[in-house]
Amino acid sequence: MSRNSRPVLVLGSALAISAAACTNISYNQEQERLARSEGLRAVRVVDRTPTFLLPNLSVARPADPFVSGNDLNLSVTVRNEGPVPSRDFNIKVDVWVGTTPPASAAFSKTIRTSGGLAAGAETSASIGPVVLPSIAQRPVDVLVRVIADPATPTSPGGEIWESDEMNNVRERIFTIY
Repeated sequence: MSRNSRPVLVLGSALAISAAACTNISYNQEQERLARSEGLRAVRVVDRTPTFLLPNLSVARPADPFVSGNDLNLSVTVRNEGPVPSRDFNIKVDVWVGTTPPASAAFSKTIRTSGGLAAGAETSASIGPVVLPSIAQRPVDVLVRVIADPATPTSPGGEIWESDEMNNVRERIFTIY
């Protein structure tokens, strides 16, 4: 039996895919010495969990709108809660009269940010006037949905690869009297 064909005793807490991934070697020198005395070849392994530094776009709760007749003026805020800046991205705002969205929104607008968003920074956008269809009966509820980095036909998960895609949508219901 050649030296390299001896049984292998793996020491450490995880199996490394390649030696190039080794950075944090974890092993017990006494276990290694005992393994060699028993004719086993000891292999040191590492704990290596990849860490991806990504932006994390998050939509803040939409502010109260300014209402004049059937016109709404909205302000929306998106934050980058990630440790790195993002590229340019879209912010989509949809508005429905009522609390259950029908097939299409009464109003929909997409705004493109410029210059991306630095880590820890936020950007605000004003949308309006949003002209709602004639509302005969008041009070009426209006549903506003804000989406940071919405899906597109070419990017179903949005254009920005983020650490958390679950906080990109925020909805709020306003009552117009």
